[in-house]
Amino acid sequence: MSFISRITAVWQSFRTGPAQAPAPEPELLRELAAARLERDERQREADQLRSQLQTQQKNEAERIREALKAHLNSFFSGLAAPLAQLNVQDFLLNNGSSISARDMLPLVRQIALAAQKAGLEPLAEIGQDIAFDPVYMQPLAAGIKINPGEMVQVKISGYRYRDQVIRKAFVERKN
Repeated sequence: MSFISRITAVWQSFRTGPAQAPAPEPELLRELAAARLERDERQREADQLRSQLQTQQKNEAERIREALKAHLNSFFSGLAAPLAQLNVQDFLLNNGSSISARDMLPLVRQIALAAQKAGLEPLAEIGQDIAFDPVYMQPLAAGIKINPGEMVQVKISGYRYRDQVIRKAFVERKN
């Protein structure tokens, strides 16, 4: 059917009403059927990809949970023995025994080592002379202003976990 014939048929359908409209062309029906099949195939592909993404997200979340669990188990395993000893020391102290600082230092070192293995790092050592950096340090005394780059001495260690400062180091101007 030519273009003119199609326009004439459409015009006739407007004049006589939709009941006498010509039947759709077989070629258009085939194209429509092919388009519907392609749409359905694309929808199946999209559904499959959505399902794969959900599975990957679930697997990644599980992997992260397991890694965190292993990290925490390692950390708490390192803390268990010194904490048990601290409980013993506390019991002895509360029941009249004397405890020296020398008895406590090995326990504190074990706790510090467990924290370090878990990723907690000191920012600077006590007594270290270092240039003041307000991101990692703060003056020991309130109201004291120290300029960035000014030489200071660390009085109380600060700590970071990975790249995040957990506690700033306390410093004083170097004399």
